[in-house]
Amino acid sequence: MEDLFQIGSMTDEEYTIATEAQTRALAILNDVLSKKEWMLPEEISEYKKREDSHHGYPVLHEELVLSLIYILENMVLLKDESSEEDIDVAIVYPGPDYTVIALCQAFWARQEYLSQASRPGALILAAAHTLGYPEITWMTDSWAKYRAPTLTATDICTALEVWMNHGGVYRDGSYTCCGEKARDSVCVQCRLSFEILPYVSDAEEEDLKRSALGVLLDCKRKGLFVNGEPHLEGLSTMPTFPMITLQMVEDLIGKLQHVRFRRDDRPGNAKHAYVDRRSKDTIYLCSFFWKGKDYLTCGSQPGTIILHVAQLLGYRDLLSSTTVDISMDTTSQCIMEADKPIRADQICAAFESWMNHRGQYVDGSYTCCMETVRNSVCERSVMKSCVLELKQNSLPDAFL
Repeated sequence: MEDLFQIGSMTDEEYTIATEAQTRALAILNDVLSKKEWMLPEEISEYKKREDSHHGYPVLHEELVLSLIYILENMVLLKDESSEEDIDVAIVYPGPDYTVIALCQAFWARQEYLSQASRPGALILAAAHTLGYPEITWMTDSWAKYRAPTLTATDICTALEVWMNHGGVYRDGSYTCCGEKARDSVCVQCRLSFEILPYVSDAEEEDLKRSALGVLLDCKRKGLFVNGEPHLEGLSTMPTFPMITLQMVEDLIGKLQHVRFRRDDRPGNAKHAYVDRRSKDTIYLCSFFWKGKDYLTCGSQPGTIILHVAQLLGYRDLLSSTTVDISMDTTSQCIMEADKPIRADQICAAFESWMNHRGQYVDGSYTCCMETVRNSVCERSVMKSCVLELKQNSLPDAFL
């Protein structure tokens, strides 16, 4: 085979580099399996390149990762000795019992650790070619049964080198992004993990929306808002309460009806929830979220949802850590926030504190106003008093 295809043995140094890359690639793939809850979908039907996402991210599956490991464990590494300059990194020569991977000149110039254009990534790419994924010239009909309909070998390599890779640097024995200590590993905080996170069940989504929508619709019904942007000139004292307009309430109601919820129960996550504004309609619910009350109070589930729906509408939050931008592009985010007169956390406080009931819910009603609906706001709340006081200070009727 060496004479026929111009391949041969490596020097001791080249052999060390190649086997280290093989070891690193195997460690990375095994780490994917150990973190499969955050890296791999449970359903085999998702074993494809997802075209329905705005990212177009490649989705792998446990069966594929196991197959890549098998190929890597049984491949024979040799050196391509062709004198012609080529752009190939590795050439695959399949055999009946094992596969020969001929490493080309470009392989040795690649990065040692997992990154774009890395040596471990090159071997994973070659393993994907061996499994029959497209972008290789020797593929025949006998290999077609192994081929995924839209997933390519490059997609598989990119999934590891880009989507699952660490966003931080390896410093003092761990990665700065997630604290992982293993050098050859993938990241539980990687971009792909956000897309793999499961949606809540239909029943849970219905309950969550019902509680938050109940609060918003009751606010609208009881008129605990100002109409339009109030003109404050001429007032002896400036209002100190968060002024919620009717348009804000209607925007929150409209947005919430299109929101989807994903679970993020990854260890070490101290948030209650967060949003990625680039997804436009997704709220990620963390473990702490489910410890909140399911009725309106400080830190409640309905209040948290209203807070993050406001963020999706472009209102900034005082606690900016509750908003993430997976794409690392904050330009559109800043434009969205520039003309907002109120923050998302102030909107949340308006509902959880200013409009909320001061009495207890006992025997089917609130003691402060006798309201029977659990997820509601109070006719006798502090917000109601503030709105009435604002009206008495001669603001135009159009704003009240």
